[in-house]
Order: sequence, then C-alpha cells, then structure tokens
Amino acid sequence: MTCLIAGGAGFIGSHITARFCQAGHEVTVVDGLLPRTAGRRENLAGLLPAVRFLDTPVEQVQNLAALVAESDLIIDCMGWTCHRLALHDPLYDLQLNVGSHLALINALAHGSGQKIISPGPRVQYGNPNTELITEETPSVPPDVQDPPKPAARTTGQV
Repeated sequence: MTCLIAGGAGFIGSHITARFCQAGHEVTVVDGLLPRTAGRRENLAGLLPAVRFLDTPVEQVQNLAALVAESDLIIDCMGWTCHRLALHDPLYDLQLNVGSHLALINALAHGSGQKIISPGPRVQYGNPNTELITEETPSVPPDVQDPPKPAARTTGQV
C-alpha cells in the first residue's frame, strides 16, 4: 500500500509514519517543518531514506495532485494546535489550519476515491466520564475555539 502522510514529521505524524514503514508500506511524507509547529526532521530519524520526504508546505508541492492520485491512503496530520497563540496570530493559524487543508482537498478532487484519515485529539471529547473513548462517545471539547454548546431546553411539551 502507498501512503501519503501530510504533516508526517510532527509528533503524531512521525509515529504514524514509523508504524506504516514497519508494516512494509511505501510512505511519502509532506511536511514544511514550519516555525512554531512540531514538524522536525529528527522525528523521522531512522526512517530516511526508506521514507520519501518532501520538506515543503503541502500547498507549495508542485505535483500534489499526482501524489494524491498515486496514494492508496492519505493521512492528514497537518495543523497548528497552539490555540491560544492562534488568537494572537490568526493569519498564521489560517495558513496552517485552513490553507494547507484547502490545498489537500483540491488535490483530492483529482484522485480516484482514496481513503483519507484525519486523526483527532483526545481533547475533542472533553472530559468524558469513561476510560475508553469509542466512536459513540459524545464530543464536548472544552476549547476556546469550540466552546461547549448550551444544554437543550425542554418545555415539557411533546
């Protein structure tokens, strides 16, 4: 299987990259190693040259549509997770969390139905009253960028 891992030099992305390499898959990592992100070349130490590594922001990859088309699976690990810093630098936040994803979405339009996985953080579930989080666990994030929804009001009428 061929995998394209966007943001694959970050903490989570590099661990996913390592697992796919260990399983014998052909892996391409795209990561711009941008300032104030977790993308680091050393996170891929021991995986190079087995991994095809493009140290370019995804929106600047000239052949992104071709990379997507030749990949069986795309894993999207891109993003800037410094929410409080994003309040002070919203344009950088938009570049990392919107611009990069728009480039990937546009490239997906040229693919042939590849599967895409976008891992989410545990914090998106808030503080559930359970040890095991499953697909059925309600998502109630306590984050400044996604405040909790007010409880539904009931009137007692049906």
